[in-house]
Amino acid sequence: MRKLFFRTLLYSVLLLAACGAAHAQDENRVALYPDEQERLRTAPLPEIEAELAAMGQDILNHPVGPYKDYVNGRFILMLSEVLKRADSYAYPFAGIKTVSRIYPEDECFRLFTWVLVDQDSLQQVQNYYHFGLVQRPIQQAGAVTYAVVVLNDRVDRTPTIENEILNPTKWLGALYYHPKNSDYGVLTYQGKYAQKDGMSGKMRQKKVRYYVVLGYNGHNRQNNYKIIDCITFPDAEDPLKIEFGAPIFYFSEVPKSRCVFKYSDNTHFSLNLGQVRDPRSKRLSEMLIFDHLQSNYLASEDTNSLAVQQERRYGPAGDYDALAWIKRVHNNRKGFFYLLKEVDVYHPQMEQLDPDETRKQAERDRQQLIEQRALPAPKPAPKKKKIKDKPGR
Repeated sequence: MRKLFFRTLLYSVLLLAACGAAHAQDENRVALYPDEQERLRTAPLPEIEAELAAMGQDILNHPVGPYKDYVNGRFILMLSEVLKRADSYAYPFAGIKTVSRIYPEDECFRLFTWVLVDQDSLQQVQNYYHFGLVQRPIQQAGAVTYAVVVLNDRVDRTPTIENEILNPTKWLGALYYHPKNSDYGVLTYQGKYAQKDGMSGKMRQKKVRYYVVLGYNGHNRQNNYKIIDCITFPDAEDPLKIEFGAPIFYFSEVPKSRCVFKYSDNTHFSLNLGQVRDPRSKRLSEMLIFDHLQSNYLASEDTNSLAVQQERRYGPAGDYDALAWIKRVHNNRKGFFYLLKEVDVYHPQMEQLDPDETRKQAERDRQQLIEQRALPAPKPAPKKKKIKDKPGR
């Protein structure tokens, strides 16, 4: 019994020493040995994928927090090393179920994102920590190499986060997901913006490609976030310069650089790509569609108070809003998203339904509901006996 106790104690000490500080800012605290690096560069990709898949399950599900941090540090280094291989760019890595993998139509980069869930002793979720990698092909001297950029979730979620331009070292972490009704996980929009020419001083229109991503951030036990973010590569001479956010989302006169939707953990919030029907022309247009959120604050509260704003609980109101891509010029920028409220969302599956069969099914459902709720007929109330008036009344 004493031998088992000391063995367990020794294992705990070694584990804590190996893991170091939990959630430390430097993920490179875990190093790869030269022979490991060589194996990652030469071993068959399915073999490495299976190893990474097992590590991904530990990152998500292992009950010991420090061990999850240790495995996650190794996971980042191993996946980064593998993604530098030329044969990795076309490899899907579909076996790593815990990692989201998305890319745009032009395939100029790939995004890998995943989450580490911090749990307490009762295995209840406390916080979510997000991690990501950008894989990007680089052409140099007629040859193509593959670079990997690590994304560090270092942003405090403050009310100003929607207006900031971020970068890989200061990234609003999210688990990016593949939008519905799209062949690609990253949506692409073409635009232009005015830029002053360094030689002549004149304003010139510069083309830009906006890569729009949808993401989920579990945040904590009280609130979740869904995010619409925008990725650009602003410097053609520096392909590894990446910016997150662009002032193209108009909810009012002042544009946002990204959209962050906060909602209560016990509600559902929908954010996806879909089609909206114009009420006049009946024409369908592709838009980013999301639930209209409402808060539960009291009318007597000071709604301008930061404390009240942070304590509000948000949930769907029952209707939908949408962001439409507008190709006109506004504020020296061509191409932007504009908010439309209470839109008519088109559901293509409804077109395949037979109206007569739909009515019959509704009648069958109604009859079944009546039968399920049927109660024994109540007994008739006993008749009241008439009291004859006594003589002399």
